[in-house]
Amino acid sequence: AEFSLIGFKSIKLTQASLIGNLVELTVEFETEQTNILKNEQGEVVLGDPTYIETVTDVWTFRRDMKSSSPVWVLTATHHKTPAE
Repeated sequence: AEFSLIGFKSIKLTQASLIGNLVELTVEFETEQTNILKNEQGEVVLGDPTYIETVTDVWTFRRDMKSSSPVWVLTATHHKTPAE
């Protein structure tokens, strides 16, 4: 499978919560991308390399605010379907 990210259409913070020292942020990424599948000979067997698809993914990040580390941990991902 081959994936090409064309660009971001939007990035939205959709939820934020604080439970004790833990901050959790949910971010929705709307991107434009192409997705194809090639066989062993390099021929496209699924998808169209010229078709740019809009894809929405939701990522949730968490960080302990008392930690000295600036690192946010990715705790969940979800591919949002058009019906959602």
